[in-house]
Amino acid sequence: MSAVYNKTRVLEAHLSSLNSVELRKMALLESDDNNRNSVHFAAAHANLEALELLAAADAHVHVTDKFHRTAMHYAAMNDVSKIIETVFVAFKTQGKPLSVYG
Repeated sequence: MSAVYNKTRVLEAHLSSLNSVELRKMALLESDDNNRNSVHFAAAHANLEALELLAAADAHVHVTDKFHRTAMHYAAMNDVSKIIETVFVAFKTQGKPLSVYG
């Protein structure tokens, strides 16, 4: 929720407190009932700083929610070019192709 409320320092502190790689991976994969993770929320709320932090922590940007939307979909809904560019670069860095459901 720190990505939603622009509390990037809280997110940074939380990630740095997880000294185990496995714990960090589990925390980055946490999602809500709609299968949206922190990357979805950061993109949806145009939180560039949180998105960059999550990308640097290797958060999965290619995960789809229960509506088959990725973070790129949420970034495009806001039409903020810097957010779209950041999510695109994260997709490219993780080596996952952009795909459209259906």
